[in-house]
Amino acid sequence: MVALGAYEQLPVEAYHRLQPANPQSSLFLGQVYAQIGRVDEAIRLLMEGEQVAQRAGNATTAQYCREIRESLQSQPRNAGPP
Repeated sequence: MVALGAYEQLPVEAYHRLQPANPQSSLFLGQVYAQIGRVDEAIRLLMEGEQVAQRAGNATTAQYCREIRESLQSQPRNAGPP
């Protein structure tokens, strides 16, 4: 897992911040968040990326976002401490 200080940012986070209307920025950041355990944020970004991609007519990126999101949503989640 990647630990970042309060002011540190992953390069892909900066990319998404600079290009929020680019569905691929949501796809890439969603993938990174999923890999580092930020699953809820990943799902939110992938839903956003899918919607933006559909509006832009980018069926391939929309499909990638949907497939990854559905995969994440089907995985059991750690409920945390009892």
